[in-house]
Amino acid sequence: MESIISDFKGVVVSEHTSFGETIKKMDQHEKNIALIVDEKTRLMGILTDGDIRKAILKGTALNENVKETMNKNPFRLKPGYADGEMVRIMMEQNVYHLPIVDGEKILKGIVFKETFIQQKVLLCPVVIMAGGVGSRLLPLTEDKPKPLLEVSGKPMIVHILEKFRDEGAKEFFICVNYKSTMIEDYLGNGSNYRVRITYIKETDRLGTSGALSLLPEISSPFFVTNADVLASVNFKAMYQFHLDNESTLTMAIKKIQFDVPYGTVTLEHSRIIDLSEKPSVENYVNAGIYVIDNHCVREIPASQHYDMTDFISHLLSKNRKISGYLINGDWTDIGQLKDYWSANSNELIKAQPPPNIKELSK
Repeated sequence: MESIISDFKGVVVSEHTSFGETIKKMDQHEKNIALIVDEKTRLMGILTDGDIRKAILKGTALNENVKETMNKNPFRLKPGYADGEMVRIMMEQNVYHLPIVDGEKILKGIVFKETFIQQKVLLCPVVIMAGGVGSRLLPLTEDKPKPLLEVSGKPMIVHILEKFRDEGAKEFFICVNYKSTMIEDYLGNGSNYRVRITYIKETDRLGTSGALSLLPEISSPFFVTNADVLASVNFKAMYQFHLDNESTLTMAIKKIQFDVPYGTVTLEHSRIIDLSEKPSVENYVNAGIYVIDNHCVREIPASQHYDMTDFISHLLSKNRKISGYLINGDWTDIGQLKDYWSANSNELIKAQPPPNIKELSK
């Protein structure tokens, strides 16, 4: 997918240019910004329509150097942020142009207002259910909780967290129980991953949805995902699907196909009416990722074991709308040892280096 970062060459202006000439160049490219650079293409400042208005009101002469009127300390980012992150940050900072500079302040690109406005971004909270024992993954989970087992050199929970973050999510709630201290020590408050993490601590094991009763008040529909599911899902599209369908709960589903190794027969009483030789069977399975309406969470019993199947059955009994969102991409539920080894050989999940933390800079 093409990045939203654009080339900056059409909007750069030398630091030796006059205020008037800079205005003329801005009028030519109609991007409403000029990036003021030195001879090494280091960003010295920016000039926007707002800066021009302020300068004119102050009586700045057109022949003055643009450095006298530019914003010398604009908001900027270093390279390495995903598109969703950049859009969310621009919204948070209320900026419409985002220069990208390296550690030496050398320009690497810019995100323009038009691209920023056209982008959708995931702004809802994300709940990661990470309290399970992972008994089917023994002996791997004897000394380490399942969410910290590595796939392609990185803990499963980090794969999940970063995928949501890269689409714009920043607020995470992680429900923990088994070996919870190890998870908290590894992830901390989330700052190393440029997110905020709040831990929901289960004193008793509450099942796959019971911990949701411990959440603080949430003001919008939110994601819930199991900590052992790795999937190629467009979370923004799934969230919009949930809203468009006015659903109480949306479940990600995956179509699976398996071949029966035997010939099968169809019986009507004791009479064989059909025969198939080693047929292929298709089914839809629960992929372990949900969008849940924030209002219905209060219907989950407080502090008692309650699985997601119990919750969904309850909602269905109340005639609430439950929707299925089909995953067309890769999906792996790492519940058993064979799944774990398969995930580690899956070429769709590439090993990545540890996160290179970038500081927001102004």
